[in-house]
Amino acid sequence: MGAVWLGALGVFGVFATDVGARPVPTGRFVEIPFGVSVQHPSRTGGVDAQRSWRTDARLPERAPTELWRARVGLGRATTPAIAQDGTAFFGTVSGLSALTSEGAVRWALPLGVVNATPSLRPDGSVAVALGHGQLVFVGAGGAGSRVPLAGASWGSPLVLDDGSVVVGSGTILQRVDADGRSMFRVSLSENLTGTAALSGEFVVVPVGASLHWVGLSGQPRRVVELGANIAAGPSINRDGEAWVLTHDGQLIRVTESGRIAVRTVLDGVRGSPATNLAIAPDGSVRFGTLTTGLLNVSADGVERWRFERPDAQISGPVVVDADGHALTVEPGGDLIAVGADGSLRWAIPLEARVDVAPAVAADGTIYVSFVQGEVHAFR
Repeated sequence: MGAVWLGALGVFGVFATDVGARPVPTGRFVEIPFGVSVQHPSRTGGVDAQRSWRTDARLPERAPTELWRARVGLGRATTPAIAQDGTAFFGTVSGLSALTSEGAVRWALPLGVVNATPSLRPDGSVAVALGHGQLVFVGAGGAGSRVPLAGASWGSPLVLDDGSVVVGSGTILQRVDADGRSMFRVSLSENLTGTAALSGEFVVVPVGASLHWVGLSGQPRRVVELGANIAAGPSINRDGEAWVLTHDGQLIRVTESGRIAVRTVLDGVRGSPATNLAIAPDGSVRFGTLTTGLLNVSADGVERWRFERPDAQISGPVVVDADGHALTVEPGGDLIAVGADGSLRWAIPLEARVDVAPAVAADGTIYVSFVQGEVHAFR
């Protein structure tokens, strides 16, 4: 199924204001949306603003079958953001595309390289970071505000409740309002080494071997030195605490006050970093590496189990569902579901290489994005 490139008018009518958002009254008695609705099953990279990689959807008990496949653009397709109505937004080398839940290309915009999962905003529009150093808002009228960045941004934009957006590029963390006007620019000591996550009234960013807490007005709050460079995270749990994994194999949990509450050295993890940390509903953490398979570590840092397969390693990104079951991909291998108890639930052979996380829609449909710009849906 080929994409059809549309101009700005071709996008009109696709986006609708989220009726589930909280209204904020203004002097003109106009209600404006506040906050990205939690009814959207996957709102940004890492599922939510906390980058928890935890979805409220549930994985199927048995191996699903393929529903459809579609081409969304050129080159590598990102993990999609998925709206409440089932619309899935994908970035590719050629731009941004929207697919219906039936696999039809609703529209596509040739924006340039979109290198990370798009992010949904409270008004139903989408924010994407472009490879050439721009932040773009795409709404009912097509591509709107274009905000120049300090450099290329390689993560999903962090959308806050008021529609403003935080992005990192190089050593600069910046926030722009809902219309793209600058709110702050903060210079950090080194380049950001991951994507910003939200912890209460602070943005948490990984910088080399440290985590930085920055207030929503741009004021630096604290820096926590970890002793080794960050390989994965931060992922924020429901208490606002940040989980990270370092390159030397330490899994660390840092409280909102900056105290290191857990520091666990895991056997076999050193030098084989994970791509992400997924936080299950009980607070435990899932991640995979090239050498250890899929690990489950409790909230207090105790390893519970490892899931390994003799014929393939599990190093792909992990998503955890509402019951604590994990969904992941083996590079060049299978799409697999691992139960909360560490047992294999099912596995589906994939036809091509996958290096991004699968995504789960509200009805349990699983989207898998391939490096050649093709998407397969399973249910």
